[in-house]
Amino acid sequence: MIIELPDNSIWSVGGVGDSQLKMNIIGMANGGGIRVGIEDNIWLTPKRDKLATNMDLLKRVYTIAQVLEIEIARPEEAREMLQLNTIRF
Repeated sequence: MIIELPDNSIWSVGGVGDSQLKMNIIGMANGGGIRVGIEDNIWLTPKRDKLATNMDLLKRVYTIAQVLEIEIARPEEAREMLQLNTIRF
C-alpha cells in the first residue's frame, strides 16, 4: 500500500491491543509515523501482566527507534511537516 501513495505523502499506522507494538515497528521500519497510547492498548506486554502508561509506551518506541537508528520528529518538526499552524498566546 505504501508504494501506491503519491510522492512525499505523510502516512502513519496504528494498531489496537496486541497489534500496537507490531504496527509501531512496521511503521518505523518503513519510514512512516506511528500512533502510541493507552487508548489503543492498556497492556505493556503481550502476556498482559503489566498495565501500560503512556510514558511506558513512548519509552518503548523511543528505545526501538534508537536501536533502528531512526530519528524521531520533535513536536514542532511534526507540525511543520503536517503544515499545521501553531497557536501562540
